[in-house]
Amino acid sequence: MEYQSNEHINETTKENNITFAGFWIRIFALIIDVLVLGIFGIIIGGIFQEWLIKAGAWGKLIGFTITTIYFSILNSNIGKGQTLGKMLLKLKITDYNGNLISFPKSLLRSVIITIPWFLNGALLPNSLLQSPAGYLINLVLFGTGSTIIYLYIFNRKTRQSLHDLLAKTLVVKEKNNFSNIVPALWRVHKIMIIFLFTATLLANYITKNISTQNETISNLMEIQNQLIENEKNPFIYVMKGFSQNFNNRTDYIQVKIIQNNQTIDNEELAIRSASVVMEKYTNINDINSIVIVLMSGYDIGIARSWKNESFAFPPNEWSKKISGQRI
Repeated sequence: MEYQSNEHINETTKENNITFAGFWIRIFALIIDVLVLGIFGIIIGGIFQEWLIKAGAWGKLIGFTITTIYFSILNSNIGKGQTLGKMLLKLKITDYNGNLISFPKSLLRSVIITIPWFLNGALLPNSLLQSPAGYLINLVLFGTGSTIIYLYIFNRKTRQSLHDLLAKTLVVKEKNNFSNIVPALWRVHKIMIIFLFTATLLANYITKNISTQNETISNLMEIQNQLIENEKNPFIYVMKGFSQNFNNRTDYIQVKIIQNNQTIDNEELAIRSASVVMEKYTNINDINSIVIVLMSGYDIGIARSWKNESFAFPPNEWSKKISGQRI
């Protein structure tokens, strides 16, 4: 067995008597904390709904801030190393010597996990994702996220995930014997961490190259950029898909428009958007339906509320609507 050579860890015995928190009990503690945060998020959403809708993608910063503060304070010596979930299941956060951790160390531990958590599903402008910053965003989201999940499941010695390792913390049962040292991370896990981050970068690079060389994707990106410019709204997303019903296949183009107001029955906006698709999509004759989805709501990470209105017609029906609007 490998052992960490940390001078702050008592090395009087090699027998490992620390009772680390197992996988499932940590998951249950996290579920309790998520439920607590979710209730708080619903209350905030109910009170500040109109403002959150106007805030758009920035609303997630509110949820991120609340969640980070919650975990950082309660997991530190201020909260005696216990969030509500850990308190109920008799777990706590300590350093390698069994001491409660400081707020700065708890903050570091928290942001390592909350940043990818809140980046997941975040409404980010396509221009940002296509810029060099997109590589960093994907690295944090997929590289860090997949590493956290991998270590949660497979690091069975100490059950430390990435945030635990970087902050040098442990999740343990309340009563413990710290007269021993903490086993070092298995070499295979270190290799997997490097692999996951490297694979994320390579996948991002390959995906961007494919998107620039694929004519259909490039065409959809052209439509999306045109709609963003026309409507002065960075949160417009265009995709091509199909649905299969027995032997009938329906190919469609979907335009999703997220608005910073509560108006979703705007047929004029739907017609303008369909008009751009009709004009710009090169293989429009192969499309059975153009779907314009107008959305309004908020997502703060710990609570969300959306409503939407869909306008779905075949291209020939859209042509009639477009002609009628121009009259």
